[in-house]
Amino acid sequence: MVYFKDKPNAEQSLSQASSYLSAKSILRRDKQQIDLEASDAPVDINFINSLNENGFLVISTSKWLNAALVSIQSNERTAIEEFSFVSHIQWIKPANTPKNRTLNNLQTVFFDFLQFKIKPKVKPSLPMGMEEMHAQGLKGEGLTVAIFDGGFKHVDRKKPFGKIAVWQSRNFVDASQNVYQRNTHGTEVLSILASSNNKFQAIVPDASYVLCVTEDIYSEYPIEEYYWTLAAEYADSLGVDIINSSLGYNQFENEQFDYQVSDLLQGKSIISKAANMAAQKGMIVVVSAGNEGQTKWKTITAPADARGVVSVGAANKWGERAAFSSVGMLEQIFKPEILAPGVGIPVISKKHIKLKNGTSYAAPLVTGLAAGVWQLYPHLSAKQVIELIYKSADQYSQPDQNRGYGIPDFQKLGLDFDIHE
Repeated sequence: MVYFKDKPNAEQSLSQASSYLSAKSILRRDKQQIDLEASDAPVDINFINSLNENGFLVISTSKWLNAALVSIQSNERTAIEEFSFVSHIQWIKPANTPKNRTLNNLQTVFFDFLQFKIKPKVKPSLPMGMEEMHAQGLKGEGLTVAIFDGGFKHVDRKKPFGKIAVWQSRNFVDASQNVYQRNTHGTEVLSILASSNNKFQAIVPDASYVLCVTEDIYSEYPIEEYYWTLAAEYADSLGVDIINSSLGYNQFENEQFDYQVSDLLQGKSIISKAANMAAQKGMIVVVSAGNEGQTKWKTITAPADARGVVSVGAANKWGERAAFSSVGMLEQIFKPEILAPGVGIPVISKKHIKLKNGTSYAAPLVTGLAAGVWQLYPHLSAKQVIELIYKSADQYSQPDQNRGYGIPDFQKLGLDFDIHE
């Protein structure tokens, strides 16, 4: 990643924002009184042209990071650093990596042995008071949800996903539009939110969806954080309201990239910076806390450390933090902020309903709740919706680093709370 010192043409670009931000994106900002700023402006095209003209392959750019993804030989680094507009360079992946199928940051891999098929006689009930949400007709209509994951195999089949409104999709790993490949983890996450299986009760089937592949299931390098950043910028430009991400990063194939807990305390990861930026643009960003509770790492993973996101831990049937769910570690803020059921969660894999464990499946429950709340109170800002959800949780007045504010409940929402402007 080649970082640039500034954006000399930012002011001019912002005057033409409608050329790269949709009307829906601009409206979301206007409703929340969020001004356009330099981070919204594209990377200066003159920088890109200079790199290309000197034989360096620019693959993509990030306006939020003011950086470009560039393929170079190791001995060419000094030549790029000598450009007057270049701030610094960060190596994020070797050009050729074997397909070794490491899946260590898809948040359910440690618990797949607990999955089993079920044939429910009745539809599984919705948790956290969302039966009442449905009774009020709140199923996500008018909201757009983006899901960042490792793949959405079988979602393009008519059953049980034929009625889902997939508005846009992009595969950032393969640089294509085909997201219906690679993995079923994203499929399972999506099924919690929307499906047309008549034996399955999805939370917000009336929302529209943007599906993004950002996780490379065949390798583990920081480039995946960059893919996530590009997806967040894409979602922002489309006018997405809520991002759901069931991915986490702390260790990589090459140890030199590994994060330490102190790095998370300082918010050093690329993905956490991007997640915070997404929240600043007026989107609700819901992320899984991680399944590290019984590992040496133990704590949450990036981007759950980002202070602008809603990080979600997994609760067991007694409402306590499930043993596998990552614990918090930030000193001035409780993480994860909230819990949601994460043990024995019904998901659709291919055509079958399975029960699975993981914070991956707790996060979309909160995403669905947020969509319902925002549909009910469309005049609120993203931050106000989040605060309303936190205040409905069962230990809001006494949060801790295991349960955060606790488990939210739609039936305990109330605008009699003091919502901060």
